[in-house]
Amino acid sequence: MSALRLLIVFLLLPLITIGQIGSWQEFFSFNNVFSITQNNQNQIIAASSNGYFIVVNQKQIQKVSKIEGLSDISLTQVAYNSVQDKLVVGYKNGNIDIIGQKIVNLPYIKDKPLAINKKINRILNYQSYAFIATGFGILKLDLATDQIIETYFLSETSDYVGVNDIIINGNTFWAATENGLFSISLDENMIDFRKWKQHTFFANKNVLKLTLFNNALVVLFNTGNSLEIAMETSSSSDTWQIIFPNADDVLNIYSDNQKLYLVKSDRVEVYNSNLLKIREISTVNNKSLHPNCVFVSKEGVLYIGDKKLGLIKYTDEPEIIVPEGPLSNYIFHIKLKNGILYAVHGAYDSLSFNAKNFTGEIYIYNQGKWTNYSFPTITDFSAIAIDPTDVNHIFVSSWNKGLYELRSNQIINVYNHIGSVQDPNISILKYGANGVLWLFMMKNKPPIYTYVNGVWSPSYITTPYNYLPRQLILKDGAAYIAYDLRGILMMQYKYSGGNVSYSNVMLFYPTDVNNQKIGRRVISIALDKDNNLWFGTDDGIGIVSNINFEDRSYVSSRITIETQEADTVIINYLLKGSFINSIVIDPAGRKWVGTNSGVYLLNETGTEQILHFTTENSPLPDNKIKQILINPSNGQVFFLTSKGLVSYFSDAAEGAHNFDNAYVYPNPVRENYVGDIVIKGLMDKTRVKITDINGNLIYETVSNGSIARWNGKTFSGRKPATGVYLIFLTNEDATTGKVIKLLIIN
Repeated sequence: MSALRLLIVFLLLPLITIGQIGSWQEFFSFNNVFSITQNNQNQIIAASSNGYFIVVNQKQIQKVSKIEGLSDISLTQVAYNSVQDKLVVGYKNGNIDIIGQKIVNLPYIKDKPLAINKKINRILNYQSYAFIATGFGILKLDLATDQIIETYFLSETSDYVGVNDIIINGNTFWAATENGLFSISLDENMIDFRKWKQHTFFANKNVLKLTLFNNALVVLFNTGNSLEIAMETSSSSDTWQIIFPNADDVLNIYSDNQKLYLVKSDRVEVYNSNLLKIREISTVNNKSLHPNCVFVSKEGVLYIGDKKLGLIKYTDEPEIIVPEGPLSNYIFHIKLKNGILYAVHGAYDSLSFNAKNFTGEIYIYNQGKWTNYSFPTITDFSAIAIDPTDVNHIFVSSWNKGLYELRSNQIINVYNHIGSVQDPNISILKYGANGVLWLFMMKNKPPIYTYVNGVWSPSYITTPYNYLPRQLILKDGAAYIAYDLRGILMMQYKYSGGNVSYSNVMLFYPTDVNNQKIGRRVISIALDKDNNLWFGTDDGIGIVSNINFEDRSYVSSRITIETQEADTVIINYLLKGSFINSIVIDPAGRKWVGTNSGVYLLNETGTEQILHFTTENSPLPDNKIKQILINPSNGQVFFLTSKGLVSYFSDAAEGAHNFDNAYVYPNPVRENYVGDIVIKGLMDKTRVKITDINGNLIYETVSNGSIARWNGKTFSGRKPATGVYLIFLTNEDATTGKVIKLLIIN
């Protein structure tokens, strides 16, 4: 069995643990394929931004991302070395992974503190080496030792010259650079720039792509005014012929040496050895092409990497191959309803409020399957609301384009004039009690509307309308709104006879004990079990407590953190300086906080940090956390980042009503087991005591909602002896309990 096939088996193993505490799950799109290669088992490997996938066979596709051990995201190239049986993965930031029997990361280029373009533009395998074209030069990688052994700079000065493409023809190495076309014999000292030949036909031209066609070099280059394609007519006299003088719409070129493929923005053109067009591919299975690249396999099968369709196996019966996932990683908003995840594609800038003009798309994830819907004439979906009585009835808002009502994913109504503004900027959609749909808008007076029984009703309260409502919480007849630069809006409401009435309205910007504003804008809010309102700003976290609607009173403050340095006590404010995009409270009362520098898990009071996930220590694709959601039934925490969606299975889930379904796993615990022993199905704040068969207490804890964990060691830090152990469960007020037996083999 080859090294790469062994690695495929290895990479399958983490998938078994998805759902277990501490495991991660990705929800990435692999639809944008831009690099294709083939391994020794004739399996096709296709790269997308957040990972690659292997077409193992007709029925199995294996995804590989940071979840499975890649070091990074933003892939740019994959190339397979058949001699060393290794896959080389290149990234936009210069990072390199080598995948054989294990994953070897070479972060040296990425980590160099140089303000240069480090992007991996091309990986060319030759014998046991991989030559890597980058934004600053060429690397030579020895795949026998997994080490960079040489670097070539194509400039006489200290200036870095970007290398766009590289190719070998016979014994000649060619480099397409932003300053022209260069070549050198493989027998020469390639480190010495003086040994390289610059071809005058392309002097000072930006040479973009290279391929070999009929054993001659073909070059796509920029003349300064337009793109042209030239072919070498004589290597001895260094003469070239322009074969395509008008190539402005060409993105890529490729050849299997028999046919020449021109990749354009909406089609692939195929030319024979006489440069006659013999085929044009613009649609596949009635879907329009947006190709990035092409690849011809060892078996002579044409594969197309597409921006939207993924990988296309182009035969007499074309096949679109893409793993389960959303259509795009640029998700703007997510919502969870009855265990079903809803996501919308679109965007507006949260500070300038400018639209991004992304195609409106809805992605629905249910029981491991994605269903995706695209609405090409609509842009920038910004929020979604699911009817609590009918999951097939959905409202989705478009920034600048109004509100759309859907049933069974078909648009049945369009509301593009609500209140005083045509095509309003809708930032919040949320269903409350009694089936009331709440809608918040910016630049609309009034900014708050409710929708009941087919009727839109404005809120006749004095509220700011030229500011962005960012988040809404509805609980026990009270509404809490994060209102950006205006702070926090709180009010009570009643529903009667199809109308919503409001009272005890409070609009304020929270301050600390020194009457100083806590940040400049309130971005996110969360309400705990004691009705304290936690709020996130552009300068840390605060809390509003002692809320009294009748008196219209409250107390706002920052949370202080004390640290000891030598004999000095230093007082800091919680996450001061951090941009708090999201706060969510889990069933154990702990706070999950999404910032521009990763995810924090804080204890109930916010005074202790339990976890801090970043791109460096976790599979997070980006440190900017736009939104956090929790599935309280299983403790799954979703992190929406600016580069994709992932989730983490935490150790806190919603408490059960009794102990009827309480259990422990694994059971038995065998001698080779590694990991925590987990007790599930518990009531909230269950007291857990573990004893040996003689009643000697060896461990105790309190559950986080329905989950408790034990590291399998006694109070003294030792593994317990082989035997039967008893787990005593008692609810918080000691009115009910249960005993579970656990067998440990050591």
